[in-house]
Amino acid sequence: MARGKYSPTVNAAYQANQNWWNDYAYAGKHNRDRVYVQYDADGFDSYGYNKDNEDRAGYHENDYLSSDAPDFSDEDYNWAYDNTFDAWGFDGVKPVRN
Repeated sequence: MARGKYSPTVNAAYQANQNWWNDYAYAGKHNRDRVYVQYDADGFDSYGYNKDNEDRAGYHENDYLSSDAPDFSDEDYNWAYDNTFDAWGFDGVKPVRN
């Protein structure tokens, strides 16, 4: 599984609906005029991170970068990323814990 800039908390949401963040961030009374917003109502940007670069699971973006595989291994995995990916889904509106 490739790790990138996006938090694994938002993967299921983007897989279900590529526009979920815009739909959520610009919905409701807080932004009827669709004025640019950096963060949604929950305080997260379109990549899934808040102003402190932490995601809904409480991990910093940098926590997902390194591989937890042994140095002699050709494998590449990160337990925080994998566990977070498995723990988060999408309820049709926003990311939610499974």
